Amino acid sequence: MKLTMRDLIINVLMIILLIWIAFPLFWLFISSFKSNVSIFDFPPTIFFQISLDAYKVALSWEWLNYFKNSIIASLSSAFSALAIGVPAAYALARYEIKRKNFTMITILSIRMMPPIVTIIPLFLMFSFLNLIDSHLSLILVYTTFNIPYVIWIMRGFIEEIPKEAEEAALIDGASVFQIITKVVLPISKPGLITTLIFCLVQAWNDFLIAFVLTNVNAKTVPVALASLVGTRWVLWNQLFAVGVINTIPALVLAYLIRNYWVKGLTLGMVKG
Repeated sequence: MKLTMRDLIINVLMIILLIWIAFPLFWLFISSFKSNVSIFDFPPTIFFQISLDAYKVALSWEWLNYFKNSIIASLSSAFSALAIGVPAAYALARYEIKRKNFTMITILSIRMMPPIVTIIPLFLMFSFLNLIDSHLSLILVYTTFNIPYVIWIMRGFIEEIPKEAEEAALIDGASVFQIITKVVLPISKPGLITTLIFCLVQAWNDFLIAFVLTNVNAKTVPVALASLVGTRWVLWNQLFAVGVINTIPALVLAYLIRNYWVKGLTLGMVKG
């Protein structure tokens, strides 16, 4: 197959873009095997004496506990947001509701609000409820911020599902709950998984909320990473090692659901 000049330019640009994106990850990976001194060697080199000291710290019980906290907060909030947001999205997609557009804009405006605006009220509220430094406080906040996103995105996917499939289920005696679980969710699986991934990423990468609402028991990885940066020193090798481990779940998850991801990003964007 003969490549045209246009195809050649596109391929070259794609390779440059790939290198631009992948190089920081590559440098993060190799730097995690350096000592804190050799990281500053100049000129930089990829040939160096490998050190596993940073990974010994990153895989200690203390850091594994931080990863456990991040996993609990991310998974629980993501599935909670889906459990609440999907039925709400179905109602907005299928039922006649007064001022529906105003309702959708109001819901989306909650997601657009900067989290820092709510930090003080959230801290005061959870302090009063004695929930500071608990998984529940993080789960409640992450769920609240992700529900508008779930409703907005899933509504578009549900509107693309033919109503005939739901009408056939109604004729067979299915309830609304059965229609959602046995008809809507299986058909909209690509969109559901895409939405789930976005919710997970939002919670997994959060720093501000976790920094304010946690201390020791529920501290997550992003907050713990900040402790490696002091006023006069930075533990770069440990920072890189934890960064590598923190990136692995996202890369593995993205690879496993890549087919659903592509379908989810394209399905429902264009009606007709």
